[in-house]
Amino acid sequence: MTAYRPTRVYCANSENGTVFKNGEISHPLRAAEISAARNVKVREQKLFAWKLLEFAYSDTFGKAFPDDAVIKDENGKWKSTDDSFFFSLSHTDGACAVAIGTSSCGVDIEGFDGTRFNEKIAKKILCDGEFAEYQRLSAPERPAFCAEKWTQKESIFKKIGGQSFAPKSIVTGEHKVFTKAVSLCNKVFLLSVCSDDADRAEHIAI
Repeated sequence: MTAYRPTRVYCANSENGTVFKNGEISHPLRAAEISAARNVKVREQKLFAWKLLEFAYSDTFGKAFPDDAVIKDENGKWKSTDDSFFFSLSHTDGACAVAIGTSSCGVDIEGFDGTRFNEKIAKKILCDGEFAEYQRLSAPERPAFCAEKWTQKESIFKKIGGQSFAPKSIVTGEHKVFTKAVSLCNKVFLLSVCSDDADRAEHIAI
């Protein structure tokens, strides 16, 4: 039985290709998934996220990443075959994040864009209680609130699983989720992690 390890969240700038010297992926399914990505930028970020996962596993558990113990489930989520460890991946616009530990977890990293997280988006993703809270905020505060809820809902969905992401049906207050702002690539990103020990999750910048 694997000893308990609190959730760790590793963040890195995927535009810095020197962080990981070996860019090859030994897991055949992940390698095929990366090769299938048509967008070069997406392909690079998917590769970097997996290399960050390999590093995170080694750093957390003190041994090499077990390719043969990782599969993709029916919903397209990567997981360990025996639940001896749990992990979640996220990448966007030059930033990558990996959450890993011995309890189920989900992670999301998102660049903050005040014009993107407007009221139209808020109405689509916030449940009634969250939208009421949103309306009580001043206009300058609303985009940040909306962006925070988006990353939280993404991380919750990744933890609980499912076939389709329906953010409006996810009530963030019903889950343990932690959010913080991180600076990568000279940009500010919002990072959210959802896990049973989210309040104790360690954040490690690479």
